[in-house]
Amino acid sequence: MARYGFGQGISDFLVAPSDGIWAVAKSTPITFWSEQVEGTQYTDLLSAGGTPITSVTSDEYGRIPRFQGPNDVFGMWADAGGGTRAWLYAHTGGKGAPGTPGAHWFFGTAEPNDASLSPSPVAGDLYVLTTTGALHAYDGVNWTVKTTLRGPAGAAGVDGVTRSVMAYGATGDGVTDDSAAIQAALDATAAAGGGTVAFPARKTFAISTYLMVSGKTTIKAHGATIRAVGTVGILRNWKSGESFPGYTGHGDITIEGGTWDANAAGNGGGTVNLLVDAFTFGHARRITVRDVTIQNVSGAHAIDLVGVDQARILDSRFEGFRDNTADSSRGYSEAIQLDYAISGSGAVGPSDGTPCRSVLVQGCSFGASARLPAFGRAVGGHTSVNGVHTDGVQILGCRIEAAAQEGIRAYAWRAALIAGNVISGTGQPCIAVTGPDPAAAGYNLSCDGVTITGNDLRAPVGDAPIKVQGFANNRVTGLHIADNRIAGSPVSGVYVFQATAPSIANNRVSGATTSAIYATNCSTPHVVGNLCLSSGGSAVGLDACAGGHVGNNVIEGGSSHGIYAGGGSNISIQGNRVSGVTGSGIRATSSTSRPRITNNTILRAGVMALGIDVTASATNGVVIGNDLSGGAWPTGTALSMPGLPTTDWAGGKTVPGDNLVS
Repeated sequence: MARYGFGQGISDFLVAPSDGIWAVAKSTPITFWSEQVEGTQYTDLLSAGGTPITSVTSDEYGRIPRFQGPNDVFGMWADAGGGTRAWLYAHTGGKGAPGTPGAHWFFGTAEPNDASLSPSPVAGDLYVLTTTGALHAYDGVNWTVKTTLRGPAGAAGVDGVTRSVMAYGATGDGVTDDSAAIQAALDATAAAGGGTVAFPARKTFAISTYLMVSGKTTIKAHGATIRAVGTVGILRNWKSGESFPGYTGHGDITIEGGTWDANAAGNGGGTVNLLVDAFTFGHARRITVRDVTIQNVSGAHAIDLVGVDQARILDSRFEGFRDNTADSSRGYSEAIQLDYAISGSGAVGPSDGTPCRSVLVQGCSFGASARLPAFGRAVGGHTSVNGVHTDGVQILGCRIEAAAQEGIRAYAWRAALIAGNVISGTGQPCIAVTGPDPAAAGYNLSCDGVTITGNDLRAPVGDAPIKVQGFANNRVTGLHIADNRIAGSPVSGVYVFQATAPSIANNRVSGATTSAIYATNCSTPHVVGNLCLSSGGSAVGLDACAGGHVGNNVIEGGSSHGIYAGGGSNISIQGNRVSGVTGSGIRATSSTSRPRITNNTILRAGVMALGIDVTASATNGVVIGNDLSGGAWPTGTALSMPGLPTTDWAGGKTVPGDNLVS
């Protein structure tokens, strides 16, 4: 490892731009950093005399004194407290002209072996490939890549430049309208073909109109606040009059860090009282939003994705919403909306029906701000286009608190994964899966291939923690609900209506007011391996289902039946353990036909009214191989068989048949 010298060079004057020259006042303390905004301070420095230091002080002419940087650091950002940092390259070993041993740097856009270097390099020289920031060292024979510089010659953006909004006239005082200055920095970046725009930390920037971000742009705002002070939102990826079909709009955009305050009017503060989005991205590919806080949104959405492919919303916070519509009609507004490019979507044209696809929302949190309550929904949608799904959505590891309606609403989604989220206190379902009603929409577009797994769902106020709503001619398909923990519900824990072959497996459901798991009007539901505790109604209910299997579930306690099959046909109930419910352990009734009740364990626990109950309206049933031993059943209560099911393998109908009762 080696230290490199800094200071006393012609470029070593900083920090605030003045007449195009970087200048610093005399006797000014200067610190050194890894990034232009925030980053890590370098404190392992040595003075010219070899004394350990953590900063330097400019001389009477504003010059930076000679010093040595940390081991193997070739460049640093210098900060003299002026709000903008300047990049310093290290010197190498000598001070002679280029070509003398260990003297200076070369810069170019070609690889060093392909570049025409004059004078010829000698051992110790360094070369920066300005298109990527790769720094090469010369050993007298070969060039070797040592590191990638992260300053102006590095890969900060397409042109390798990070532009501070302060350099374009922004004040960051929270009062002055900085819209024009910030837009100037964004426009300069766009003109260069892309790059990075930086907001310094610990400053507040007031804006009165939408900022327009072009393609191949990164915005870094860690520690800064950007606040709307007019009547509109904050940022979008198009200009008025632009139009981009499909996914051809401004893409490859990244927003990192910052508190973005949409400043909705209400509860004693704010100015924005219209229906506006904080961020809107339309007709684009590769949009990334990371480590941001978006708060206090008026009427619409924190992030509105309108026909976007490959969006990534990561490690961000969404807090505070106000429905400022005159008729209070926007209580459902999503913090993150996945929308189609259709008329009324609020984004750039054309209205060609382009859907969102390949969207990842991960590690985010949703809730109230200090001033306003949570959004209507955290993530979801409420629009659709005939024949077009929202494809490949992943909602992973998020925390959702007190959404006024659903936490997550999968609307006309296909091949979606909702996993590892913690959701509590929603006004409606924690997770809802549905699509357009064919009677209203005029077409069928069901959700398909939605997986809900590993979530912790607690105590929604007004509906089931997981609710799946299909339609008679538009059933949900490919549904898999597994390994979720559900605690408390004013109705069922898991409710599935009008689905084809749903799988509901290995969930833990406790404290549901009615059923822990209830499937109705489904074909071949598969309900296996669940743990159902203290349900207020039938722990597992299948109503009017054609086919299906209820197997290997464990049901402990409850105020009604353990397993209920009503209506429908060809339901197999096998290998379950039911204990301590107050109604029937297993009940088949309401004109269900051909129920197959085999190899279950029924434990009376002193409270169960009936063990297995097949009513007179349940026809052609089979009740064989069940264990009801040790229950001290009153006469006629272990097996109540008015429906006369088959009770032994020889086809007999006598009780107990091939069942064990004691």
